[in-house]
Amino acid sequence: MEGQAVTTNPWLIMAINMTVVFVVLILLGILMEIVHLIDPTKKNLQVLLLQLLQLLQWLHQVHLLKMRMK
Repeated sequence: MEGQAVTTNPWLIMAINMTVVFVVLILLGILMEIVHLIDPTKKNLQVLLLQLLQLLQWLHQVHLLKMRMK
């Protein structure tokens, strides 16, 4: 069987190729989820909340300045 094609049916070849592609995509998706779960560079919730609070304070100051200009 060396050097000979197992099948010449194009539909079967397409189905095998698509199966391989989708299995690889699913495995890559699982790997991405694992990386997201164990990401050591991810900021914790407390830091994100602090940054959101600072942003809201800044927006409030900008709003107050605009009100004074009117």
